[in-house]
Amino acid sequence: MLQKGHLSNKALEQYLSHVKDDVLLQKINEEVEGVPPIFYVVDSNNADVLRTWAGKGGNINAVIRPSMIPLLVFAILLAQKTKVDTTDLIRTLVSTGADISVIPKSLLVPFPDEEINDHH
Repeated sequence: MLQKGHLSNKALEQYLSHVKDDVLLQKINEEVEGVPPIFYVVDSNNADVLRTWAGKGGNINAVIRPSMIPLLVFAILLAQKTKVDTTDLIRTLVSTGADISVIPKSLLVPFPDEEINDHH
């Protein structure tokens, strides 16, 4: 169900409550068909599910091999591919410690000081 994006956070929490902590920590990042499971979580576009998964030990800095696409970049590209807003996912990834250095500095657009000051 996770791979199809049809898993609610409540259902995930209920399922995970039946798994022993040591087993969960050992298995939560085990690849599924060559993909870290947290990529399926991000693909579901559900920030609550992502928060729960990360809170249980899901690797928010996982990469897809052999392309080496980091999860944060995948979340950004997902918005482009699906035309769905992934802002909550990206915010959740960053707030839970995702490495933002995976985004090339040349792609980061700083706000001019006057734009920042206009919003305060």
